Amino acid sequence: MVVLAALAAAVGMSVYVSPAAVHPDAQVHVYVSDLNAPSALVVLHGGIARRGKWFQWVPLQPDGGGRWSAILQTPGLLGIYPVRVRVGRVVHPTTATVEVVPPRFTAQPGFSTPAQVAQWWAFVAKPGVMIKSVTTWRSGFYTHRDPTYNRLLRVEFQLLGNWPQMHLRRGPHVLYLSVARRLTSGPWRLLEVVTAP
Repeated sequence: MVVLAALAAAVGMSVYVSPAAVHPDAQVHVYVSDLNAPSALVVLHGGIARRGKWFQWVPLQPDGGGRWSAILQTPGLLGIYPVRVRVGRVVHPTTATVEVVPPRFTAQPGFSTPAQVAQWWAFVAKPGVMIKSVTTWRSGFYTHRDPTYNRLLRVEFQLLGNWPQMHLRRGPHVLYLSVARRLTSGPWRLLEVVTAP
């Protein structure tokens, strides 16, 4: 009966975030409307601070008339973070996300698969980068992010010459690419190059 009440309370709920695109370790305002409940909580799903501390559920403050709000810290790692609302024991996914992305993220080419992002990176990064394998990495802080929107790719590649800017010499190497997409059906783009997960 409690679960049914929590589900009924969130029917028709709307969630809005401002600003929707921010820097790491900033703040965002979350606004929830049409939520009729005695109390509710909100979290940026998969968010962790720079020092590895998991984000906790934050109480939403009632503004009256089924409207609620909260101020949330943004994660320390680049990524796309969906907003989740909890009423009682029931967690409600929402369509709202917080984008912690680099400047001109959306100006980059988008691709239908994460592996295609790695191929593009090798093409534009430096002449003489030959990719050997691309796999999804599944441990470490970067993999706490929602995999629907975020992936960490382990890229094995061969350098045909020295790469002083990355402090890499000719030969085999491994780097990690953090990639993300803004929508569940949207294109994947490069967030950043990570030397270790």
